Amino acid sequence: MTKIYKNKDFEDKLKRIIKDGEEHLHLIIDFDKTITKECTSKGVRNTSFGIIQKSKLMPQGYVKETNEFYKYYHDLEMSRTISQKEKTKYMIEWWVRVYEIMKKYNLNLNQIKEIVKENPFIFRKGTKNLFDLCEKANIPILIFSAGITQVIELGLKHENLNQKNVHVVSNKFEFNEDGSINNFGPIVVQSQNKDERIVRGTPYEKILKKKRNVIVIGDLPADVTMTRGMDHDNELYIGLLNEFSEEKLKQYLDNFDAVITHDGPFDFVIDLIKSISKQ
Repeated sequence: MTKIYKNKDFEDKLKRIIKDGEEHLHLIIDFDKTITKECTSKGVRNTSFGIIQKSKLMPQGYVKETNEFYKYYHDLEMSRTISQKEKTKYMIEWWVRVYEIMKKYNLNLNQIKEIVKENPFIFRKGTKNLFDLCEKANIPILIFSAGITQVIELGLKHENLNQKNVHVVSNKFEFNEDGSINNFGPIVVQSQNKDERIVRGTPYEKILKKKRNVIVIGDLPADVTMTRGMDHDNELYIGLLNEFSEEKLKQYLDNFDAVITHDGPFDFVIDLIKSISKQ
């Protein structure tokens, strides 16, 4: 059962954001396990890498190798004992190894399009409503992800979530004329380095400079760093604790101003946007 927990700073931050109004607000939202649900009803990892891994179009060798990577690196990503510097090294290593496997098994743009069509993302309940509210109030949304830009954009388009106010900053593939993967980059976007440096030079940088308040939504404590290096007056952090435990709840409340448990819907966030935008 979904519950909402708030820390002592939540109400004061919200009051200041409401006072400033929607014209000074933008949203920064993680994609995998944040905009998407943690898992589908079939147990498929509902992420930009997960839907590729579970696709019937991918050979068993790809599935086996990437699943081994997931088991090894995911534990390191969630570790509370290794340093951020070490974790960053492992996350980059993970991304590069998966990219190399994609090239090895000849993943191409046409396959990616078919995979998204065949196995579309299951978005968190309320995502369409939240995006529509923000579009109506002219509140920009930055989707900041360690996933794959083209997979995310195709997934959004499939569900008519690719509004003009929605911007994606992630790992963007470069394709050859025949659709095969040529390169990506220039920087590996991974869970430990999502911050102002990655946004610098993108079209969203100009929008960012005009917005002094932000609501940040993510499923990992590291997601609070998505505003690092950015200049805001008020930053309200909302965490999605999809797999609940009392120990994790304490950790999340130490990092986020509010926590939504048990892979819950966006209803709480929708109510916040309504109160800020007077809708």
